[in-house]
Amino acid sequence: MVLNTSEAGDVRLGNAQLFWLDQTLEQANTRKQKVMIFAHAPPRCLGDATQVNALLSKHRKVIIGWLAGHTHAGEFHQVEGVPEVELSAVLENPEKPTYAILKIYPDHWEIEGHGAQKSYRFPLN
Repeated sequence: MVLNTSEAGDVRLGNAQLFWLDQTLEQANTRKQKVMIFAHAPPRCLGDATQVNALLSKHRKVIIGWLAGHTHAGEFHQVEGVPEVELSAVLENPEKPTYAILKIYPDHWEIEGHGAQKSYRFPLN
């Protein structure tokens, strides 16, 4: 699932997308599906982080992770029980090719880091 984290010039999801996200995650739960969220910004950088975190908490059994850039930090955070990885940016590491490969398996998912990007492995919840 890909989210637009720029709503009306702000770094946020906005009410319409929050409603859509809640409904879509409810459907995924009903269908016993797992969801990976991709967004430019991580939850902690969003203007509506409180509402986003509430949805992450509500749907943490459906969401396997959140991948973001924005900070270029290459950091890991746990947000309401959901693993969130902020990927390193090639822009910040011009002399070191930096990228990540996402791999999803039946029992876990992982980021295979290259260059300045760290590697991570997470069990599927």
